[in-house]
Amino acid sequence: MASALRRPIFGYGLGTSAEANAHYVTSGPYVGMEMPAHNLYVELAEELGLPGVIIFLFLIKSILGGFRSSQKAVRRRETDGFLPNLIDGMQVWLAMNIVFSFASYGLSSYEWYLFGGLSVVLQRLVSEESSEGEREATRSGSAMRALIP
Repeated sequence: MASALRRPIFGYGLGTSAEANAHYVTSGPYVGMEMPAHNLYVELAEELGLPGVIIFLFLIKSILGGFRSSQKAVRRRETDGFLPNLIDGMQVWLAMNIVFSFASYGLSSYEWYLFGGLSVVLQRLVSEESSEGEREATRSGSAMRALIP
């Protein structure tokens, strides 16, 4: 954390937390060793500074919101199937990663980018299905009106 406080606004750059830590350890058994940050948020602060931490927290918030809105939209239409189970599974995995990120580093791991992408894809799939359902309802309603004199 000490190296994050030396450059709190801009950080050291993406992927440089191990090198940044190596330059500021002056005593003990780890002098001169490249050590990664001990959790994701300290790693973010070292690499991207405080603005990067804030942006990442907004990313997590938008991913949570995306999964929540997808879940609400899918639950209105169907109670069983692949999409509701996928959304439930991704929410559990996301909650586990949020808790696990306090004990591990990992900005360079794939999970957060996968979560962001899947959140957007699920929102698009759900909105596509709902617009198709609305079109079907409109077509059947106009067909029924045409049959009724």
